[in-house]
Amino acid sequence: MAQRMLDLVPRSGGYEHARPTPLEQIHLTLLFIGDTADRLLPHVVESVERSVAGLSPCVLRVASPMVLPPKGMARVLALELSPHRTILEIHRRLANRLTSTHRMPDRFLPHITIARFPGPGVDRATLAPWSLPEIDEYPIEFLVDRVILIRSVLGGGPEGRADHKPVASIVLGA
Repeated sequence: MAQRMLDLVPRSGGYEHARPTPLEQIHLTLLFIGDTADRLLPHVVESVERSVAGLSPCVLRVASPMVLPPKGMARVLALELSPHRTILEIHRRLANRLTSTHRMPDRFLPHITIARFPGPGVDRATLAPWSLPEIDEYPIEFLVDRVILIRSVLGGGPEGRADHKPVASIVLGA
């Protein structure tokens, strides 16, 4: 399924320099909490554990392509997901638990990053429109049965890519 998502990265129309996310690093972003001091990590792990308590696995579906951030230079190509009550509830719980220690985004945007532009990004005005017409005919769906807390260091991996390290894995419905 992850490879099918990566196959959606456009190769023309201004997207030629977008670097696909390594296959093993494809993930759904539930909440990006930004820089976190090592001393706060146990609090974040506990917050994730409590936020998934009592919730069951769910199936998510790719809804549309998107370029992030929504304004300014385009830095990320992502796939927005159709909202699901389980994912929305996990996000709500996490945001409520972490607002005292982290700055939360204005709105929740469940997405999967499939490529990044190098450096500061590209001028979004130079990008051709991007659509996924085959999604309606051949939907991309996947099961979410666990939440994995990932520590991400931008530029920490090979060739300046993000380095993602799992910190905790919590099974839904356990």
